[in-house]
Amino acid sequence: MWFLYHILILKNIDRGIRKSKRVGSFFNLIFMKFLSSILLAVFICSAGIVNAQTDEETLASKNRIAELLNLNLSSNSGIESLDKFVEAVQDAADESVAISTALDEMNQRITNKTNTPSLSELTELSTRINNLAKAVTEASKLSIDAAKGLKELKSSPMKILSATNTLNNAKNALETIAKESVYQVKTISGMIKAIS
Repeated sequence: MWFLYHILILKNIDRGIRKSKRVGSFFNLIFMKFLSSILLAVFICSAGIVNAQTDEETLASKNRIAELLNLNLSSNSGIESLDKFVEAVQDAADESVAISTALDEMNQRITNKTNTPSLSELTELSTRINNLAKAVTEASKLSIDAAKGLKELKSSPMKILSATNTLNNAKNALETIAKESVYQVKTISGMIKAIS
């Protein structure tokens, strides 16, 4: 519930910044704090404070994965820092989808009690989830440089608008990936507990 509070705060701050037509370091600071909060939740969950997955959580995960699969980020804005950020987000999105797909398959194997995954398989997947959390952190750091690069852009208004939309879409995708990471940690912890 606490991360929904952060999302609401982030959306209100974003609206205020858009009204003032600035892409400032204040937004980036708030964005970094939000992602740090999400990643903190990931690490807390990985410490073993987990519950079984509910149907609502599973449905929300499927919706996030569908959103990431339909993600269409263009990394040819002409701004090097923005392109690097977009590529990092796209890579993290692809890995998040792959991890969630593997989690779903392993969960089915556990539920059906057919070819139950080994502890080493689950540990390997857990390592991938932790690496994804690190990739999200690195990508969020790149967002600051991307916003600075956008401020330095002095070309046509259409190109600025397009680059701004790309930046905002990438940031939204990064938030989705961070939320999915929380679900992934919770799911893998439950699986390890189930086979132990």
